Amino acid sequence: MQNGEITNNHVKEYYEKHKDEYTQKEQVKARHILVKVPAGGDEKAWDKAKNKALKIKKEAEGGKDFGELARKYSDDPGTRDRGGELGYFGKGRMVPEFEKAAFSLKPGEISDPVKTIFGWHLIQVEDVKAAQAKPFDKVESFVKQRALQEKRQKELEKLLKDVRQKYEVKVNKEALEQVKIEMPKGSPMGGMHGFHGGGHGGMPQGH
Repeated sequence: MQNGEITNNHVKEYYEKHKDEYTQKEQVKARHILVKVPAGGDEKAWDKAKNKALKIKKEAEGGKDFGELARKYSDDPGTRDRGGELGYFGKGRMVPEFEKAAFSLKPGEISDPVKTIFGWHLIQVEDVKAAQAKPFDKVESFVKQRALQEKRQKELEKLLKDVRQKYEVKVNKEALEQVKIEMPKGSPMGGMHGFHGGGHGGMPQGH
């Protein structure tokens, strides 16, 4: 194998070794209905909103379509017109309270009211996608690129190590001591005030 080339076996070995990087994490597909509580709302406002959410859930459990209920009741302008549809999302996308509830539900189930900073949410999970590794043939070109980068990095590190061992670098301190650069008197660079903040060209503090 010449430099800059990589075998198929090496690419497959890299894929198996880094399989976690090519795994689709668990995802859920959900809808939600938000009963908003105004910022600064008191306990009474929160209780009122929760009771409204409970009544909406009762309608859903009585056979009403969740999407239609979202269009009718939800205070989330971003999803209301599409029936509360959020699509698929993985962990880390939603606020913690919402995420915990959504990932605890089975398809078709509707949560109890979930409290977040926005108000109370009713969540209905429509589908769950289990975590699964992406097939090798779907990511082969990307894996090959990453494997080749790793190979070149190792080759470079080996080359630098060999150079250091073969050519020992020494510093002649005596020669350095004999080399002195003297600035002419009156030189605009005299004192290097610009680098120490002593002149008008000094670097601003706090940056």
